[in-house]
Amino acid sequence: MQNPLPLGEVVAERRFTLIDSRGEPRKITVRMGKPVRAALTGLPLYHCPLQVIGIGRDEVIAARAGTDAFMALHWAMDLAGLLSDGSVEREALVNPHRSDPPEKSWISR
Repeated sequence: MQNPLPLGEVVAERRFTLIDSRGEPRKITVRMGKPVRAALTGLPLYHCPLQVIGIGRDEVIAARAGTDAFMALHWAMDLAGLLSDGSVEREALVNPHRSDPPEKSWISR
């Protein structure tokens, strides 16, 4: 499957491990590419490419757009949380390092 937007230069990466319902570790990697100016004519938008590996969509490069590079990064982090939290709920993944109820934040994993 060809992604319309390449990941490009990786500017940030986060790795963590969650436990699946069988007790097996699941390694998750979130990679964010450098924000790039969107190719849309006349619109001052930036895209921030994002890849989440380990949740069953490893080959997919997603992107969020913003009015500048900072906002594109902000929205991409939000998308990373949505994708990660969705997998946690859908596949009953657990953070082995937390003893209190899990928060809705992939960053603390």
